[in-house]
Amino acid sequence: MRSTFTEIINIKETSLLLPLIKSLPEVLSLLVPEKLLEDKVFTIKTFKRIVEIWNKSKTLSWRFLTELIRIIPNIQKFFKEQNFFEYFLEELSSIIKTGNFQLKREASYAFFKLLRQNEGYRRREKYFIDMFSLRTSVSYYERVGFLELCKVLIDCYSLEFVRNNDIVSKVLTLADDKISAMRLRTVRACTNICTQLQEDLQKIIKKKVAEMCNDLNTDVKSEARKAIIIINKIIDDKQIQVEIARKNLVKEQEENLLLEKVAI
Repeated sequence: MRSTFTEIINIKETSLLLPLIKSLPEVLSLLVPEKLLEDKVFTIKTFKRIVEIWNKSKTLSWRFLTELIRIIPNIQKFFKEQNFFEYFLEELSSIIKTGNFQLKREASYAFFKLLRQNEGYRRREKYFIDMFSLRTSVSYYERVGFLELCKVLIDCYSLEFVRNNDIVSKVLTLADDKISAMRLRTVRACTNICTQLQEDLQKIIKKKVAEMCNDLNTDVKSEARKAIIIINKIIDDKQIQVEIARKNLVKEQEENLLLEKVAI
């Protein structure tokens, strides 16, 4: 099994790289019964090879990197002692700041999945602070990264977490961004996140979007007027409100289970 895995993981041909990336979680899981990942030297070599594949992916099409980002949270459990978690948190943070739209979104999901899998991580708050600081970055692309991060965060975390960290207010500050493209992105994000929030937060968003209906930019103004119609429907639809409450309950239960595991 060791020699077979070594042969697979060391594939160099670019044409075979994507299938290798997609198969990594399954291939690594096959090593568990063989206890190969308990061999520290073997595990370090495997981790280093994954880093090589990661760096190679960054030089190829962004689609290669997108596939690898998606599987990172699914394989970190195999490398708990190899700084895998911290290494890829840093890498994902960088992609959230500089990657294209698709990469930012995928990196945001992977970033929060890693953090949720490691609730007891001592530097967890540092990463949240670093990511939240993107909101006031001079870089437009980093502010876009922050907006994508918040959309994913609201999708991943409970409403209690969203409230405690004042996520909605942070998002709405971008409604006053000096760049109209950023304001346009913010309006669109508002309609998206409203489907994840409770009515009081939806109404806060609605108030801000209503103000944007008078934006000086024609595109922003038009998008805001469409958004108000959608937000009103969301607020008035009782079935949507029930579904939001159900999803939030599931998230809270998941967070409680993770916290219980940390406490053990």
